Amino acid sequence: MSAPIQGRTTTIITTVPPPVVLANVGARLENLTVTGGNINKTESLHGAGLQIGTFGGTASGCRITGNRSGTYYNCGGGVGIGSAQGVVRNCIIDHNTVLCTSSQEYGGGAYLTAGVMSNCVIHSNVSLDGGGVYIAGEALVANCTIVSNRATNAYGGLFMTDWATANVRAKVRDSIIWGNVDASTSPKDGTTTRPEYGAGAVINNDNFNYCAFSEGTKLPTDDARHLMGEGNFTCNPGFKRFDKLDFRIKMFSPCDRVMGDDGRYHGVSSTGSWLGALQPYPAGFLLLVK
Repeated sequence: MSAPIQGRTTTIITTVPPPVVLANVGARLENLTVTGGNINKTESLHGAGLQIGTFGGTASGCRITGNRSGTYYNCGGGVGIGSAQGVVRNCIIDHNTVLCTSSQEYGGGAYLTAGVMSNCVIHSNVSLDGGGVYIAGEALVANCTIVSNRATNAYGGLFMTDWATANVRAKVRDSIIWGNVDASTSPKDGTTTRPEYGAGAVINNDNFNYCAFSEGTKLPTDDARHLMGEGNFTCNPGFKRFDKLDFRIKMFSPCDRVMGDDGRYHGVSSTGSWLGALQPYPAGFLLLVK
């Protein structure tokens, strides 16, 4: 795709070979819902719903939902980004899965080896490891809300490989990682026997900055396996309507602003504003991938 594909007012169902592929830095996918992707063979790129290849591309204002990878080493049930010029922003990525019979089931919502994901809500995705997001390279996740994802093994919210964490190649900032579960999480009360996993996130070195994690998450220590970044904390983020999947934060929630020593309220992010996504509500065409 070398030209924009846009949708605003009309819903159209289109069948195309799976998945949607952006393969040019000028390619754009805007205001679309991509659903129905079902990959059952090994692909050169990751992503059952949307693939952004080595030459880049941008998806904006989209919903990537209900896609599935069920084959060996095709990761990213919703989205795969494999280029430094790949961008996914202002999107909702939900109800995607990576489940097959191998141990290579990574990134239910998204699998990133490069690129940028910003102002996205990633929820209700499932995979073996990294139920929400799996980072395996020099990628940036910024102002995202990663919530209610599940890993059948470990790291329900977000996972970084050792290569991604080495020399702080990958970065996660100004984001909320909350309420994700893995095999260690008690279904009764949501507690985890592995708090260092961030109730769904593996936390290493300085890769995380200005992020909010689930209560009970083990935060900074001198141990290199635990968080060493700046501005991180645990809290209940105070979503407006968690039960209705409205993950916007309420005014004056801990992820919005806090009162400083000067008696004034200050933002808690690296830019002095809020954490997490300003939840997008994509509208327009429905792109049904078959």
